[in-house]
Amino acid sequence: MLSALPALLGCIYVIGFHRRFPADLSVQVSGLIVVAGLLLASTGEVAYARGAVTLLNAGNALFDLTSILALIAIAARNLYGAATVIGWGFGVSSLGSLVGAALGMITNASAKADGALSFLIAAVLLLLFTAYLVIGMKHFSFKEVIDGVESLDPEAVVTSPQDQFNERCNGIAQTYGLTPRETEIFAMLARGRNSEYIQETLVVSRNTVKAHVKHIYAKLDIHSHQELIDLVDSPSTTTIA
Repeated sequence: MLSALPALLGCIYVIGFHRRFPADLSVQVSGLIVVAGLLLASTGEVAYARGAVTLLNAGNALFDLTSILALIAIAARNLYGAATVIGWGFGVSSLGSLVGAALGMITNASAKADGALSFLIAAVLLLLFTAYLVIGMKHFSFKEVIDGVESLDPEAVVTSPQDQFNERCNGIAQTYGLTPRETEIFAMLARGRNSEYIQETLVVSRNTVKAHVKHIYAKLDIHSHQELIDLVDSPSTTTIA
């Protein structure tokens, strides 16, 4: 329960005081907690083992909370890439957890074999982690990363050729006042489908298809199937967005 205390205090701060989550500060605090845990572990004293594990777990939990909130904030600014952001974020986080677990197992095994070796491994880990905090994280800011993500304009999203084709057909149908059924048949004709295909797909009679096609041709002021296809393919055709 003590391991969850720092993360819980961070949540209380945000929810209770209606403040923005201090991502950078929480990373710094989590780093200090982990350093404290590594210091306890480096003593090699069994009496301090539980305290070391508690501190390491507490620092990890606080950092995980910060990472998750950062991923959510980034994903919220780019909904189209949200799944990718969350997937990569959790993937990297899981990789870090696996590496940390492996190092912990190595340290525990060395402690049973040789106390001096255990101290050496813990000291090296402490040095590397401190260097990471001081040097690696020196110019990094979660806040700047989140604020630097520009919201994606839905209008700027590149649609697939199929979506573009459907959009064009619907625009032409609106421009020339086609009914919903005529719009459906018009789209099939634009794809090169013949009357027999339309008849079987919509389960209507041959005369019904012929009547709809006649009305479509009249509204579009065309006289052949090829003219209809050319109308859809023509870049100069005026459509209603």
